[in-house]
Amino acid sequence: MRKLIGVVTFLGALCVWLWTSNPKIEAHKAAIVSKLSETNDKSLIGKAGSMLTSALSDLALDQTLEYNNYLLFSTTKIKLLGKEETASFGIFGHVFTMDVVK
Repeated sequence: MRKLIGVVTFLGALCVWLWTSNPKIEAHKAAIVSKLSETNDKSLIGKAGSMLTSALSDLALDQTLEYNNYLLFSTTKIKLLGKEETASFGIFGHVFTMDVVK
């Protein structure tokens, strides 16, 4: 019985931690813009292009990004050329971008 109580307590604490550290939409947008800027810094456009991309990306993401909050984790989906693709996955306060964001 003590083992069961310990397991249930651990799982409850884990769920509370996941819930409280679930990234918000702003964190997802920042990770996606950062990934886009990182890609542009390697091209010929350079830093000026990356600043322009950052400003335009915020506007474009507001229109095309869909945030899904599943309480313990979150995802964003982006519509590209009529297809909906997962752009990022957030858990434990971290956001991971997918290969769609290049």
